[in-house]
Amino acid sequence: MIESLENTKAISVDVANRVTLDKNTAMVVPGTVIAGYVPPESGKLLTRVTGASTSTPSIQVVDPTKVMKTTYYLTFSDSMQSGVPVGYAYTLVDSSSGDTVFANNKHLLSTNGDIFDGMMLSISKSYQILDSLRLDYGKSGWNSPDSNNLKYTITQFHYKNIDGIRYPYDYLFVFHDKYQDTSSSLSKIFGSSSPLTPVVTNFSIYDVTDRSNPKKIQYGFVDQYGPQQDTLSDFDVVFLSNPDGSKLSWRITFQGDAAKIPAAGDSLLLVFQKPYSSKDKFLYRSKGTQYDIEAAKSSMNDIKAVPNPYVVTNMFEKPLPPQVRGRGERVIYFTNLPPNSKISIYNSAGDHIKTIYQDGNYQAGTATWDLRTKEGLDASFGVYFYVVEAPGISIKKFGKLAIIK
Repeated sequence: MIESLENTKAISVDVANRVTLDKNTAMVVPGTVIAGYVPPESGKLLTRVTGASTSTPSIQVVDPTKVMKTTYYLTFSDSMQSGVPVGYAYTLVDSSSGDTVFANNKHLLSTNGDIFDGMMLSISKSYQILDSLRLDYGKSGWNSPDSNNLKYTITQFHYKNIDGIRYPYDYLFVFHDKYQDTSSSLSKIFGSSSPLTPVVTNFSIYDVTDRSNPKKIQYGFVDQYGPQQDTLSDFDVVFLSNPDGSKLSWRITFQGDAAKIPAAGDSLLLVFQKPYSSKDKFLYRSKGTQYDIEAAKSSMNDIKAVPNPYVVTNMFEKPLPPQVRGRGERVIYFTNLPPNSKISIYNSAGDHIKTIYQDGNYQAGTATWDLRTKEGLDASFGVYFYVVEAPGISIKKFGKLAIIK
């Protein structure tokens, strides 16, 4: 017994060896899980249904015994922060029962979240703060990697009362062999005195956040008269906006005085980090504890009788109360069993002594023999043999054990 150092405790054992626990106490019996036990997978990412957030939530298993076989759907509630929808709470629904597990739960946490059905969600808040939204360089770049490609720097525009919005979108520059597009003065943003002059260019820009529905956007272009006019070259600047040109987004400055001039067939993808928002929906199919019969077959030789030999009285026995005489608890454990195993016990003469069973519990791969025969008599000292059989497994485990003084 491990005594509590902070709380009162009261544990008693009656004459029948029954234990009574206090509210501040617990009894734990060490044991093994079944052979072939496959625990629910922890740390598994959820499957995205919709949305494009940079992060994907994961599931952490806390208590595998409570994990059920079902499907959960995770969605987010958001609010506008400086023109950007940012998730602030989540809702989790069990689709099998239709029950809402959490409704608008504001605990967006990467650890120590709220526990449900033996699990908890791990939701990163890394991109829920606008200042953390940056270009994702790992996912961005030219379609043809080349050390001579133009380099680019992403910044926000701040001038007087005009501020660029940190739109968490994906943008695609597509270059043509003809000059068939025109940049915008973005007069809805800068007014009639806009410093931007429309220029005929050989590239178009699309919002491709939703890859299945690209949207052509307006953009401002400042041509610094580099190696080639009216297309991107060293020190040129592009101002991104929304489709109707009413909101300013990112400012992109290109560098490379000897860089390759983009032409037809070239494209540049810019992917910006994204917070969770109401557009994001995820699902998670939990499987609960599984049983791998092939693994159980290969583990049949690991089945053991413990303690073996059984010595009367041995250290594993719980002592009886002082007022009761006897040998105390008499138990031999059969460990590492497959579920629903049958253990047949025989004496050295081949007489059947008793049959015991594992109860099918995946969390307890043990069965106990109280050292009594099938007639309820105490088993005598000597050598015994046992045979373990399990449903669906043709292999049998043969072993022997001894009861000695």
